[in-house]
Amino acid sequence: MVPGVQYAPVIRVSRLPEIQVPAADIDEADRPAEAGRFAAAATDAGAAAGKPVGVCGEAAADPLLAAVLVGLGVTSLSMAPAAIAAVGARISQVTLQQCRAAADAVLATASAAEAREAALAALS
Repeated sequence: MVPGVQYAPVIRVSRLPEIQVPAADIDEADRPAEAGRFAAAATDAGAAAGKPVGVCGEAAADPLLAAVLVGLGVTSLSMAPAAIAAVGARISQVTLQQCRAAADAVLATASAAEAREAALAALS
């Protein structure tokens, strides 16, 4: 394994070979651009295969991050019931174009604080 790089869990695309996408440690909140590149690679692979790509858990439950994920091409978000109203409210207030702009802005950042500011600015 290359230092600082890990393979994300295998993405299984129905009846296609397993796809492994190398990405920086996506668990590190201070590396939003690397996490975004991983998500973009996963959504590109899903689109190429004609398959949806979903995100579940805390990432999908964060209203701001959910909008960025939509901008990256994520097709479904799964979260705890308590988060649905806030995520739905955020997503319903922005356009797909704004979500894509927010995703592009986040990919150009170097820290979580910069990513949050960039996403907020793009979604305003």
